[in-house]
Amino acid sequence: MIPALEKLITLQKLDVQIRAIETRLARIPVDVEELEKEIATERADVKAVEDRLSELQKQRRAMEGELEQVETLLGKYKDQLMQVKKNDEYKAMEKQIGNTKEEIGKKEEDILIGMEEGDRFQEQLKLRQKELEEGQKKVSAMEADLEVEATRLHTELEKENSEREKLLATIDANLLAQYRKVAEARSGIAMAEAKDEHCDVCHVRLRPQVYNEIRVGKEILSCDSCGRIMYYLGPSPGPRGEEQSSQPAEST
Repeated sequence: MIPALEKLITLQKLDVQIRAIETRLARIPVDVEELEKEIATERADVKAVEDRLSELQKQRRAMEGELEQVETLLGKYKDQLMQVKKNDEYKAMEKQIGNTKEEIGKKEEDILIGMEEGDRFQEQLKLRQKELEEGQKKVSAMEADLEVEATRLHTELEKENSEREKLLATIDANLLAQYRKVAEARSGIAMAEAKDEHCDVCHVRLRPQVYNEIRVGKEILSCDSCGRIMYYLGPSPGPRGEEQSSQPAEST
C-alpha cells in the first residue's frame, strides 16, 4: 500500500475518533440537564406534599376554632336552660342543646379525620424528603463523574486534533481536497475497505479489475457506487493476483 493511502486511512480514523469525542462532549450538558430535571421533579413532589400538609394544618386550626365557638355556645345554652320556666321553652332549649352537641360531635369527627390525613401526609413527606436527599446525592455523584469525563475528553480531543494537524501537513493538497469532498458528501466517511470483492460501506460489488488494483494498493481508487476512496487490508495478492495464504503448504 502506498504511503498516501495509509495516511488517508489514519486521517479517517482520527476524524471518526474526533467526531465521536465531540458528539459525547455535546451530550454531557444534556445529560446534566436531564439529571437536574429528575431532581426538580422530586423537589416538586416534596413541595406538593408540604403544601397539602400545610393546608390540612390550616383547615384543622380553623375547625378547632369553630369547635371552640360551638362549645362556648353550648355552655350558654346550658346556662339558659337553668333559667327557663315554661315547659315548651324548656323542650325547645333541650332540642337546641341536642343539635349543638351533634354539631360538636361532627366537628370533632372532622378534626380527627383531618388529623389522621395529616399523619399520613407527614409520613409521606418524610419518605419524599428521604428520596430527594438520596436522589441529590446520586445526581451530585453522577455530575461529578460527567465533569471528570468531560475533562478527560477535552484532553483526548486536544491530542487527536494535534495529531490530525501534523498528519494534514504531510498529505498532498489535491488528495486532501478529494478526501474532504467525499467526506462532506458521505457523512464524514471518505474511506471504505474493499472486502470479498465488495465495498464494505455501500456493499456494492467491485469490478474484478478494480478490486485487484485496490488489493495491490499502488494508486488511489474510488468505489464506482459511493465514490469513497478504497483500501485493502486483507492478505497481500500473489504474483497472479491470488491472495497469499498465511498457512504453510501441506507436505505430500
